[in-house]
Amino acid sequence: MIHPAPNIAATSPSVAVRWLRWWAWLSAGLSYLVIAWGGVVRVSGSGLGCGDDWPLCRGGVAPRLDLATALEYGHRLLALLVSAAVLGMAWHAWRNRERQDIRPVVPAATAAVALLGVQIVLGAVTVALTLPAWATVAHLLTSSLLLGSALWVAVRTGDRSGPTFGSTRTTRLLQLTAFFALAVVVVGGVVANLGLAPASPAPSASAASCAGFPLCNGQFIPVLNRFVLVHLLHRSLAFILVALVAALVVVARVDDDRRTLRIAWLAAAFTLAQVFVGVWMVSGQLPAPLRALHMALGVAVWGVLAGGAARVR
Repeated sequence: MIHPAPNIAATSPSVAVRWLRWWAWLSAGLSYLVIAWGGVVRVSGSGLGCGDDWPLCRGGVAPRLDLATALEYGHRLLALLVSAAVLGMAWHAWRNRERQDIRPVVPAATAAVALLGVQIVLGAVTVALTLPAWATVAHLLTSSLLLGSALWVAVRTGDRSGPTFGSTRTTRLLQLTAFFALAVVVVGGVVANLGLAPASPAPSASAASCAGFPLCNGQFIPVLNRFVLVHLLHRSLAFILVALVAALVVVARVDDDRRTLRIAWLAAAFTLAQVFVGVWMVSGQLPAPLRALHMALGVAVWGVLAGGAARVR
């Protein structure tokens, strides 16, 4: 019996889909790198490595480099690559917006361009106003949302039928967990910048306000001020996140939702690493490498959960 040849065109992704996925994954990867590099710039006190010039650096395109200038200038160059990748992703999405396997991701690609614009403006404002905490935290938030938008496009491109897995329970729990992961990142950014002198490599007043773990300054109920309150809020959100990730693992196993379970285990690994680094950090003298790593791991948790949430029903 002769079997008909498979319809390759119907089973394999088109060139347009492959290119859009490539641009989306590139945008997501570079977005993560620019956030992580921004953490290094902050903890090294290099936020004004280019002075108060923007978009130039110390009045030129190719400034003389010391360590602070090299770190800040490298951050800007990496942000330029993010801009090119996001615009390339959006251009491919809009160019092929009539295709059924691309149309659903056009809003996310458009949102990424809007977030990129806000991020650029906030970057300029942050430098011009010598690194105010509110602008730095808003810059982190838009960068994280841009990462989520790029991951949405990367995961959903080529999907003609919409999300294909996830029980109702795991879907809602995964979305809730992703929300808390983003909240932990943003409030962590507040902790890292509240009471921080401009371009200082020292820990912020909020970060240093609550030493030790699990107690705060050796007390179950410490003396409260705004620095301690924000620090304790960050810890509380982190505890909730750990509980939600653990619950996601359990629920996905009970529902035999294997794909969500893989996402949950990966999120659990990054979450445990983040908690370990956080405890090590506050139990010591808040060393700069651990502060940068703590933020990078937090954003990784958000990325895993945001990408997973894009695929559930």
